[in-house]
Amino acid sequence: KISKLGVSRGSWEAQVIDAIKPEGDEILLPKTSSSVFVSTNISYVLRSLGVKQLVICGGLTDQCVESAVRDACDEGFLVTLATDACVAKSETAHGRSLDAIAGYCRRKTTAEIVDELRGVAGLVEAPGAAAAAEVLARAKKHAYVRFEVTDFHAKALSKTVPARHALSGGVFMYGGALAMGANAEVLVFPEEVTAKGCPNWRLAPDWTTLQRLPWASDADRDVFRVYCGVLKGTTEAAPPLTATPRVACSR
Repeated sequence: KISKLGVSRGSWEAQVIDAIKPEGDEILLPKTSSSVFVSTNISYVLRSLGVKQLVICGGLTDQCVESAVRDACDEGFLVTLATDACVAKSETAHGRSLDAIAGYCRRKTTAEIVDELRGVAGLVEAPGAAAAAEVLARAKKHAYVRFEVTDFHAKALSKTVPARHALSGGVFMYGGALAMGANAEVLVFPEEVTAKGCPNWRLAPDWTTLQRLPWASDADRDVFRVYCGVLKGTTEAAPPLTATPRVACSR
């Protein structure tokens, strides 16, 4: 109402132009705010579809687009802005907006995004260890896997190793690292750490969560992330560390 941009449902002004008109089962969400995240249930829809990464474009760059980028990032989505698929009332306004939201998204041209999508087909997610091995085998020469552990306080610890070592011999994290921070009592039991001298603990990756990280990858390097549990020992037979969200959820 403030911007006097309201249009009636079904009116000519409310129609989607043919070049971008939804086809098939594509979703159209009418919005009444600058940010699509404020006046629609888009966040619920995207999470229900399992979407984690977004490519955003549209107009105006310094208004609706910028608002959507900021909100999407705050909602936890990984955002890429198609810089040449956005429009503002002036080149200056467009450029200033791109600079202002640099910390909230990656900025790529449509050609770069298309090339990236073609290059990572089949490298996004893997359904298990065998498929993970195939995905990593197809990755770039310089490829790395980030093994990540998260506790009940949303504290994340990670260890990054070359992809060629990710599936062989196990990946370990120093027990003392798991004990650091204000939430040490959640991840470890201090008496056990003291008794065992902070040994190395084996990470138990859930390969179904393997995902390529586009914001950390580039033309010469692929970076993947896999979420892990923790085993209180160095062998696969070691008992799991039970005080972690992954174990609690699985139970």
